[in-house]
Amino acid sequence: KKALKIKPDYAEVYNNMGIALKNKGDSEAAIESYKKALKIKPDYAEVYNNMGCILVDMGEIEAAVDSFYNRISLKPDFKTEMKLSEVLLRYKKDVSRALPLLKSALIKKPMDARANAYKSIALRGLNKFQEAEQLVSFSNLVRTENIQRYTSLDIVAFNKKLLSKLLEHPRRAVETNTQGWAIRGGTAIRNLFDNPDVVIKNFEGLLRQAIDERIQSLPDDPEHPFLMKKPSSYSLNCWANVLETGDYQANHIHNEGWMSGVYYVSIPSIEAEVAENAGWIIFNRAGYDLPHFGGEYGIKTIRPVPGMLILFPSYVWHGTIPFSGTKSRVSISFDVQFN
Repeated sequence: KKALKIKPDYAEVYNNMGIALKNKGDSEAAIESYKKALKIKPDYAEVYNNMGCILVDMGEIEAAVDSFYNRISLKPDFKTEMKLSEVLLRYKKDVSRALPLLKSALIKKPMDARANAYKSIALRGLNKFQEAEQLVSFSNLVRTENIQRYTSLDIVAFNKKLLSKLLEHPRRAVETNTQGWAIRGGTAIRNLFDNPDVVIKNFEGLLRQAIDERIQSLPDDPEHPFLMKKPSSYSLNCWANVLETGDYQANHIHNEGWMSGVYYVSIPSIEAEVAENAGWIIFNRAGYDLPHFGGEYGIKTIRPVPGMLILFPSYVWHGTIPFSGTKSRVSISFDVQFN
């Protein structure tokens, strides 16, 4: 058999070689392969994107930004606009260039949680606090209530049973994936509603009642990313977090959700805390190592109590303030997702 000969001017081959070299960890060789592909085919949009990602990893931010802009000029797409806006925010704090990219991305996917969250950062960075508030609309879209409304059961007794089930749950484990989850320390139970016992199943029923009522109460607004579409049916992704002294939830959003929330099962005594608002939930402070602009302007905190349920758009930044104490802080978080 004759050996297969590859034409040296075959741009697609050089692109594939670049991908393979990147996967092997040889970034320099991958860049050279991508450059050969572009020398042959200067309008090869995919190569600019691939090269930009490697350049970011190498710390060559200016070159990465140029590469992503080249990709967008040839073939604008949501993924690259999001990647470039993130690079501009994280490494350059360049909100003036990030915001147009985010607006373009949101034309393509107006309800995307991450795009809207990044937009809130850029708006704050440009001192457009009124626009940022319209996006978050904290007083209108963040709902706090007591789940006692949905049951005749004694909620204190119910929470004690629920707490016992969570603490003894066979799948409760330390979460090591700090990239995918916001919990820092503590333990978690993922997919809480998979094969639940009767107490957890009863909680799911109460939660769905609250969610259904909230969906029905929301107004329609075709111009607002949270209100332009409401689910006629939905899936519910739910997990529990058990935090001990010093543990916390890093500021984050829920990328896969439309509406998210948290229910408080058990809260440690925080009256004697030295740190202000220790153990409270905090909103509108950026996470993911992205810059936070605007200081304390628009920052909101809520003091949790057992039985409290908080519902909010999934793109709203939120986290918890670290606390100390002897009692566990146990909460249940969830995402409402379109079917």
